[in-house]
Amino acid sequence: MELSEDGLLTIQGQAQKMYLASEYAQILEKSDLFGRAAQTGPSAQQRTEGGKTFISFSILRDLSEDR
Repeated sequence: MELSEDGLLTIQGQAQKMYLASEYAQILEKSDLFGRAAQTGPSAQQRTEGGKTFISFSILRDLSEDR
C-alpha cells in the first residue's frame, strides 16, 4: 500500500485468478474507510511463471478530504 500526499491510496497485490482481484476491489468499495474508487475496477496484468498464472493488480482509492 502507498498513500500519496494528495490522498490517493494505491494497493498492489497478486492473485492467481482475475476474479479474486475484482472481489478485493468490491470489498473495498463497500467500506467507507477506504474512500471512493479512483478508477473503474482493478488495473491488472497477467503473467505466467513456472507453469502458474499470476495476476498483478493495482486498486486506486481516493482518501482526500474533498470526497
